[in-house]
Amino acid sequence: MTQMETSPSQNPPADPASAPNLHPTGRFRRSTFWPWFVILILAALVIVFSSLPTASRFVSSYAYARAFKVPSNSMCPTICAGERIVADMSAYRSRAPQRGEVILLTLPISNTLLIKRVVGIAGDTVEAGPKNDVIVNGNQLKPREICGKPVVEQNPFDQLPYFPSTIVPQGSFFVVGDNLANSNDSRYPEFGLVRADQVEGKPLFLYWSPGRSRIGCPTE
Repeated sequence: MTQMETSPSQNPPADPASAPNLHPTGRFRRSTFWPWFVILILAALVIVFSSLPTASRFVSSYAYARAFKVPSNSMCPTICAGERIVADMSAYRSRAPQRGEVILLTLPISNTLLIKRVVGIAGDTVEAGPKNDVIVNGNQLKPREICGKPVVEQNPFDQLPYFPSTIVPQGSFFVVGDNLANSNDSRYPEFGLVRADQVEGKPLFLYWSPGRSRIGCPTE
């Protein structure tokens, strides 16, 4: 910082009466108060802003958070059409998705992000049950608990697609939509299993929904 040059201050007159140009007492007090007041305000601002996250800290903390609007009901009632989610795009960079987790993924033929639930991991056997429901390692896939009041009424599954028994290989995942009657997923050959390099992130929660009771619901 460049310092301004100042001339040496002169000694005040020994006798105040001989200094007719001195300011009156009231004005002298105000002139010394305001500089100190400004300094105190500036110091307070420095303290407040130093406690706030800097741009670099903010970016490093939230760089992998993304918001999305969901266009379909394939994951309803967990995530329904028109609802909006926050996703962590770094959630699976250091670990693989586990059975039951919801993921964001892309298909090889499209860059569109899809939301599905992992129901089968390496070594699992996934097959169709008596009513073409999903059976994983001999256990029927059960519906998830619904957070808040559903924005879409769920109809009973009248007809589910048949799919062949599949043993999930290493590095792949068998995924389905929670809305089994209205989801294009690993049960269909054209969709197939999802590879690890297709996994893009993890939905975290609903930040907006037409149903107020669902705002803030975790997307688990």
